[in-house]
Amino acid sequence: MNWLLRSSSIVYSALGLFLATNAWAATDYSRWHLNPNSQSSLTMRPVRKSAQTLSFPRAEGQDVSLTLGMKHFPRPGAQPVLFIHGLAQNDRLWDPALPEYSFARFLHAQGYDVWVGNMRAAGTSGFRSETPPGPHHWSVEDYAVYDVPALIRTVRTKTGQAPFVIGHSLAAWAFEGYLAGLQYAPDGAARPNARAATANQDQIRGMITIAGVYNLWWPFAAYEALEKPIRTERDFYQSNYELELMSDADVFYPIVPQLPGLPLGWIGNVLNLPLEQIPYIGSRLQTLYQGFQNRLVATPILSMFYYHPNVDEEMVRLHGHDGLEDLGPHLIEQLTNAIKDQQTHSYYHMERPANAYEYWRGRRNVRVPMLFVGGARDRLANVEMIYQDGYLQNKSPDKQFLAVEKAGHLDILSGKNAAREVMGPVLEWIRAR
Repeated sequence: MNWLLRSSSIVYSALGLFLATNAWAATDYSRWHLNPNSQSSLTMRPVRKSAQTLSFPRAEGQDVSLTLGMKHFPRPGAQPVLFIHGLAQNDRLWDPALPEYSFARFLHAQGYDVWVGNMRAAGTSGFRSETPPGPHHWSVEDYAVYDVPALIRTVRTKTGQAPFVIGHSLAAWAFEGYLAGLQYAPDGAARPNARAATANQDQIRGMITIAGVYNLWWPFAAYEALEKPIRTERDFYQSNYELELMSDADVFYPIVPQLPGLPLGWIGNVLNLPLEQIPYIGSRLQTLYQGFQNRLVATPILSMFYYHPNVDEEMVRLHGHDGLEDLGPHLIEQLTNAIKDQQTHSYYHMERPANAYEYWRGRRNVRVPMLFVGGARDRLANVEMIYQDGYLQNKSPDKQFLAVEKAGHLDILSGKNAAREVMGPVLEWIRAR
């Protein structure tokens, strides 16, 4: 009976998309009003490479040195801003191949000293961070304890100023660990440290999360599909039956940690097949293949990542070329644990231990300025979850929330409306502080 219910849930999900009424009910979220005078055209600027070397102990006690790559758009003496990517992403998220969609170049053109950090095993050529030896068995805690502090420390050291830090998706999860002063105890468990939390928060001037991952839940859940079916477009974008059902497939949990990683880098090779080299028909095949790729964005397959009306298909194709990174198995399992628990915890395998850290606890002690940005068509980090568990649970005395009505998980940064509805308001928020 459970499998019948799960199957019907998927059917409801599909119907919710194709039979949407296009009526989008008004939300209660506070709106951000953009000052049109805050925008300006983008300009190309010099780019420099920087790096931060950090050391961390492996399980067997051997220290490992790891170099993290950073892309720098220098403006000496100006207020620094640091961008940090999310899961399976890299610096292309903030500085894509089409410069008109570059958040990094936008803020640099507005007078800021801009840094784009790559966490371990991520980055485009020339700005790539190193990969620890062995399987990709790192977790959100490794990002929070090592990578994020190292990137912030680099900017603080090189500029002498506290940066504004901007993160996307899973970066918000890692940021919560950073703000809580998360550290590894001698027994290997991740635990918050009040002194480290104070020191970490003193290092930054403010923090912005865009499409951030907090507690993972959806208002229209798969197991409530019969009682609470999807009827409108809004309902569909507040559901994610696919991830809910996959996270419940316990048969895969013993297997996932044994994998070296989930290779996503091959997608770029598939998208860029050298079809034009085929004699006589190569150019025609290339045109047809790129047209197929563009049409693929409009299908429900990619609705989890993009809201099609906001998408530039060429931007999506270019991002797939060199903007995706392989997924580590521990990160996959940690994400599925969060979906099953409807709460973000430190990494665990199969059975949650009593000492697993609950990330929501750190939200009570945040005192740095915070801006939370969510897309109302985001099926991965739905806007209701960001508002309820990110914004409302956070106790910063200076916090604001921005709901971007027509934006999905990735196009919130690189969509047609991104400059006006996201980049501009973020700029205003930074300027006000």
